[in-house]
Amino acid sequence: MKFVICAGHSNKDPGAVRNDVTESALAVELRKIVALKLRNLGHEVYTDGEGLNLPLNDAIALVKKHNCTALELHFNAAVGSANGVECLGLNKDKKLCQSIAKGIAGVLGSKVRGDNGFKTQEESARGKLGFVGAGGIIVETMFLSNETEYLNYTSKVWLVAQAIVDSLVQN
Repeated sequence: MKFVICAGHSNKDPGAVRNDVTESALAVELRKIVALKLRNLGHEVYTDGEGLNLPLNDAIALVKKHNCTALELHFNAAVGSANGVECLGLNKDKKLCQSIAKGIAGVLGSKVRGDNGFKTQEESARGKLGFVGAGGIIVETMFLSNETEYLNYTSKVWLVAQAIVDSLVQN
């Protein structure tokens, strides 16, 4: 099978920041692990960079070029104690989105947000999303702004990656 695995944000836009940890850096690390695990299973994997993170337009171009299951990995942020996992995608990807969100939530012991982990791009804070519009899925892995979720995630990042891979290869 073929997959596109992208890291949310870029070197120019770090996304959410917790102390000195950026969403972009976490996404690059998770992308590297997910891609490695998929390749070790014999799958063909395209990414939006290896040690860095290319801009969104490059990620969208990859989705369009390879026409396969595509994920962009992100980490949510909010004021207060918001928590949970959600995947944003087109209705055709609802089942896969729910599987990914439930897998991550199972590892982290967190809740699934939206419709059992699925939200359409219109339900996002930004409305239309270029990556989703191109046919990809945005995975909001956990809330970087929530200290408990963040600490839990950092101790289980390889298990989170495995949950994502399991959902991808089983669907």
